[in-house]
Amino acid sequence: MKPLFKALVFLFFFSLPVFFVSAEVSLFEPVETRVFDGDSVELGSAAFGETFRIIASTESGFEGITWDSLSAQALGAASIWAFESGHENAKRIFLQVTLPKEMKEGIYEFEVSASNSALSFTESFTARLEVRRKLVKIAVSESEPSSPVTVNGVKKYRLTFTNPSIAPESLEVGSSLPLDWFSGKTLVVPSKKTVEETVEVRPLVHGKKDFSLQVVSGQSGDTVSSFGLAVESTPTFAGKFSSVASGFPFFAPTLFSAYFFTGFVGSFFS
Repeated sequence: MKPLFKALVFLFFFSLPVFFVSAEVSLFEPVETRVFDGDSVELGSAAFGETFRIIASTESGFEGITWDSLSAQALGAASIWAFESGHENAKRIFLQVTLPKEMKEGIYEFEVSASNSALSFTESFTARLEVRRKLVKIAVSESEPSSPVTVNGVKKYRLTFTNPSIAPESLEVGSSLPLDWFSGKTLVVPSKKTVEETVEVRPLVHGKKDFSLQVVSGQSGDTVSSFGLAVESTPTFAGKFSSVASGFPFFAPTLFSAYFFTGFVGSFFS
């Protein structure tokens, strides 16, 4: 019985670190912290339709025990979320979370588990996430407010995007102007970053033209921001008579024939 007794004692003490001490889960993203079984961690904020990753170390803090996967169990309304797990590299594992495009704003919870499949060993913690419809903050200004622009010249507007979300946000910038006046732009604003972009308006007729800029989320399709702006251009000789060709009849219909003729003559001087 002595050999058997010694074997049982050995197994008992060898198992103590596993069963009586919690292994740690070291998180790198979206927050950098260490969590233990039963803990709760605040992840931050994300918007409708966004996708983010929880990234953790494979190291557990115990010799011979490594994590080989992360998994999630949705709690309450989070049951319609999409979860996907995988390896970033040999030392990092991830749980990818995709939020629905339509949901209610609020605080959501879901359970995250780190597992060692060979030992059937798992540690779990609760992740808390604030979900908002719109998170990106946008400001717009003229790049050169005092600089005049002529017909067929370029007026530049500077857009500043600040993304407080734990997920990157894809955005599409459009306007109410015709395509030959304005070309749209798409961009991605990384998590917790501020990005500046410039858009250009090329007026094809002289005078003042009111228009709007719209910024739409590529994930949810929501309009994140809309700005009412105006561009005013001074004429060139040809630009005075180009309204008909540009689709902006800024004159009385009775003058159509005269402006068509003058615009045709003016085109030879553009």
